[in-house]
This record gives sequence, C-alpha cells and structure tokens, in this order.
Amino acid sequence: MKTDDLKAQGLSDEQINFVMGENGKDLKTLQDENAGLKLDKAQLETDKQALETEKEDKDKIIKQLQEGTITKEQYNQKVQELEASIEKTKDDGIKKNIIDKYYKDFKIVDTEENKLAISAILKLDELQLNKEKTDITGLKEGFEGLQKSNPHFFGNKLNGFEPGDKGDNNDGTETNDASNIAKERNKLSSEITESKFFN
Repeated sequence: MKTDDLKAQGLSDEQINFVMGENGKDLKTLQDENAGLKLDKAQLETDKQALETEKEDKDKIIKQLQEGTITKEQYNQKVQELEASIEKTKDDGIKKNIIDKYYKDFKIVDTEENKLAISAILKLDELQLNKEKTDITGLKEGFEGLQKSNPHFFGNKLNGFEPGDKGDNNDGTETNDASNIAKERNKLSSEITESKFFN
C-alpha cells in the first residue's frame, strides 16, 4: 500500500496517516503471529525428537529387564534417569528457541562470535525458564542492558554510524561498521581473557 495510491483515491493527509498507521499495526500483528507459529513449530520438532529418543531408550531398558540383565530396582532407576534426561532435553530445546527469537527480535548481528560473547556476558546457561516455560527469566532485561553497554552486537546504529555507512579514519581511509565491530570484538575478547587471570 502506497500513499500515492491513497491520494489518488481522494484521501486527505490525515486519512492517509490513519490508514497507514492501522495497516502498520495489522502488519506487526501478522509478523508477531508468524514468529509465534515458527516458535511453536520448532518446539514441536524438538518434542517429537525427544519422544522418539525416549521410546528407543525405554525399549532398550525393557529388553534388558526381560533378558534379566538388570533388576526391577535398576529398571526403575534407569526409567527415572531417562525421564529426567528427556525433560532436560525438552527444556533445553525451549530455551534455545526462545534465545533464537530474542536474537532476531533484538536484531543481533548474526555471527557465531557474537552469540558466544553474548552467551558468556549474559550467562545464558545459568538463566532459567519461567514457570509457564514461555520465556527465560531476566533475558529481556539482559538484552536491553546489552543495547546500552555493547551496541556493536546489534544491527542498528553503531558508534554513530548506521550499518553500511562509511566514515573517515584519521589517516583518511574509509571505515565502516564491520571494522568497528571487529575493534569492539577484539576489545571484548581481551577483557574476557584478562578477567580469567584475575578470577
């Protein structure tokens, strides 16, 4: 939908602004619904894989019990351990999908180095799912904090430049966001390395 098309229909500027605003809301709603569906699909695939693994492992344990290679008590213990392992696998899958969604929503520059650095800074391994298992407690606040402290991770304004913008170094050569990211990443790596020696 274009403003010129609306003007051609005789709409005033005020009417055009209203229509475009409402269209933007509808588009955002559709995008959110699509993101939610993708998250649901990813979770269903994770659950399916976990259930298939659980079935295979339970079949093995049952066979061991039938063959007499394990006792009933050992069987019960193995089943409990398996169920705990499957539950952890499911939770890990949920966490991964949620983290991936945050990376996308916050427009993280998609490199493995960035993800490793963010994981270390926010201590993602230590963060826990909420009771409903729909979000990770404290993760949103963590990303919001990173936007202020480490803007080079994000695909928005970077050190005063938009991604793709070019500036001048003191020596007259051009620089862009890629070089800025590299400088910030090297600085961060040095800080992490130094901190290891003092902890």
